[in-house]
Amino acid sequence: MWMSPAALSSVLSGARTGSHTRTRLARAGSSLRLLLLAGAPIARSLLRDVMDLWPECDVRTPYGMTEVLPATDVTAREVLAEPPAAGVLVGRPLPSVEIAVAVVDSDGTPSSELSTDAGVLGEVALRAPHMKDRYDAQAFVEQRTSRNRGWHRTGDVGVLDEQGRLWLEGRLGHVITTVNGPVGPVSIEQRIEECLGGVGADRIVTAAVGVGPAGAQVLVVVCAPAVVGAGAPRIRKRHIDLAEMSLATRVRSIARDAQVPDVAAVLWIDRMPVDIRHGAKIDRARLAADAERLLAGHG
Repeated sequence: MWMSPAALSSVLSGARTGSHTRTRLARAGSSLRLLLLAGAPIARSLLRDVMDLWPECDVRTPYGMTEVLPATDVTAREVLAEPPAAGVLVGRPLPSVEIAVAVVDSDGTPSSELSTDAGVLGEVALRAPHMKDRYDAQAFVEQRTSRNRGWHRTGDVGVLDEQGRLWLEGRLGHVITTVNGPVGPVSIEQRIEECLGGVGADRIVTAAVGVGPAGAQVLVVVCAPAVVGAGAPRIRKRHIDLAEMSLATRVRSIARDAQVPDVAAVLWIDRMPVDIRHGAKIDRARLAADAERLLAGHG
């Protein structure tokens, strides 16, 4: 079975409403042998919860897209065995799949050359026999994604580790370009959420965004309730404001301990804006624009 993180969050929130509901869900999933979770970064707390609910199920978090699907594979157990240090671990390339990155420079622009060096942030590029042939009637997109002959530029950013595994850090347009260099948002979010803890209605989701000119952006962390963010209707206007001092202090303390860029501001929004297609991916570009307006006094 395949599920998005948002769908899984809804299922698990039902399991927390009472022992009777949890028992029914556990029984319903007792015959489930394989669960694939994909479509957006998956919180480690969700992986722990689903493995606790369905302990006999093989839970995996593969990576791919319409153009190359699947590309990598990893088990939830392997993900949870690693610290939340470099984004979301999506595993090793499948047989016949190759992965490289186009290193991102100080203003967030990816290199024209590809690299397989470990530990460098770059746009993820894939090559595989089952890759798309070309886009139909989309010449600009075709040129942009096929800059390296035979490779597909995904628009995602990530890091390869020493074992050849891929750690995703978000989308290219979401890279935060600080004066000390570019950083991906996902590893910052994962570390903060892991330390904040909480389950169900008490769990907080975060989005790390850059505010300011390219190459000199500051880090802003936007927080929201996880359950409302996953299930609220999209038509209601969102409200964004400065977070309560206690939460802002906790977030800044976690960020300092994790040695991520200094947090310029911590904001609170009643629900995260998400993509229309999957209802799972946080719209960081919209959040960055909202944060910039608020901090400029136009909120």
